[in-house]
Amino acid sequence: MRARYQQLVRQLGQEFDGKIAGINFSESSIDVGTENADGTTTFPSDFNPKAYIDAIGENMQVLAESFQHSTAMVYLNFLPDEWLPWNDKGYMRGLFAQAKSLNMGVGGPDLMPYRKSHMAQSYAFIQEYPATLVKGMAVQDGNLRQINPKTGKKNTVPELLDFAQNYLGLDYIFWVEDEPYFTDEVLQQLPTPDTKTN
Repeated sequence: MRARYQQLVRQLGQEFDGKIAGINFSESSIDVGTENADGTTTFPSDFNPKAYIDAIGENMQVLAESFQHSTAMVYLNFLPDEWLPWNDKGYMRGLFAQAKSLNMGVGGPDLMPYRKSHMAQSYAFIQEYPATLVKGMAVQDGNLRQINPKTGKKNTVPELLDFAQNYLGLDYIFWVEDEPYFTDEVLQQLPTPDTKTN
């Protein structure tokens, strides 16, 4: 299965590398296993967290090799059998280091300013990622409904933009058309092609 997937990535690279701005893998987070009362997770007998991490790394290598002219990006957010900072097995750190060595872009699926669960997982690594490499995140369904821990109120578009630009240093924000927020809030804040800038 993995070999077929990687062959698909190679074929896509042959067809589209340099013709598109970029391509990214889906998020690294996976819903597998049963969480126990003590905070540990019992995984199915046929699932090995380390093998899963290694597969992500192998797929990253193939993506980077296949797209050397377009931006190759990987979404790294949560990983099985690791919860930072308490249970640090080096998985997230290792994948970010590999992405850096491959000159890949990094990002994630949820832009939610100062959310505790995200701050220690991927946000810290994204913030420290070299500014010379691409960083991007998505504002997904529900992100604008989340409560900003710093204000105690629902996230606003200016807060998302400020966090993205000034805290994480993102190059791209991918806006999902989550209505009515997208029309009523996002489009009202984003500049249009006709907007004059100084």
